[in-house]
Amino acid sequence: MWYNLLVVYGKKKKVRTGTRAAAALVLAAAFVVLLALHSHTPSFVAGTLSGAAYFNGSTYVMLNNTVNGNFTAAVWVKYESDNPIGVILSSGVGENEHSAWYIGSGGEVVGKTACGVFSNQKVGNYTAGWRFASANELAPGAWHQVVCVYNTSSVSLYIDGSFVASEPSPYPLVHANIMEIGKRTSTFYLNGTVQTFAYFNGSIANVQVYSSALGPAGISELYKEGMSAQPFSNVSIYVPLNQGLHAGGSVKYYYHGRAMLASVV
Repeated sequence: MWYNLLVVYGKKKKVRTGTRAAAALVLAAAFVVLLALHSHTPSFVAGTLSGAAYFNGSTYVMLNNTVNGNFTAAVWVKYESDNPIGVILSSGVGENEHSAWYIGSGGEVVGKTACGVFSNQKVGNYTAGWRFASANELAPGAWHQVVCVYNTSSVSLYIDGSFVASEPSPYPLVHANIMEIGKRTSTFYLNGTVQTFAYFNGSIANVQVYSSALGPAGISELYKEGMSAQPFSNVSIYVPLNQGLHAGGSVKYYYHGRAMLASVV
């Protein structure tokens, strides 16, 4: 558990013995307070963050890594404005190819916060297609944690540490190769006419993706640790996003503990 300590340095000056004794008592009291802080689990404080990346509605980050099968994707997000079409995080076959899953509003669900998964498995004369767990659209201007969980039988959505929706999804997902932050890997036609990638407009931070389905207790713990929470040891992909984005540049992320660079497009 990490804490920020502020130490203020002053000029040296002579101190009488009595004053030294008083100073020692103050230091001892401070040490007791520090011990108390160390044993206390910090609670979420709205609006605090060590860093975040701003997405302007045309910029996105592409990673050449992702997860397949069971997964949990946790991300902190703040919409800049009313954003009825905007994908926070997605995973797909490739750039401009079919998405396996995404979080946000990506076309099939408009004006909602959704976690969707896609399977091309045949079910009778049709493919299984998309399955969504969704909730009301998040209001702009405030930070929220959004978590998507897929466990081979269902897809679930958590917001700010609490379960909000679930949908049966007993079909294997299409195999993915990349992950994108700030847009959907594949285009779709909005209202059947406008082709779009559903770019995101707002701020995103602390992306954590696991190749397993975290339970409610783990999701609640991540939320309580706040926006700068360190990932669990079994995290597959960790993108702090605590730096600015520059088109043509890169951002650091961690894939199974190894430092990597993702492209900013």
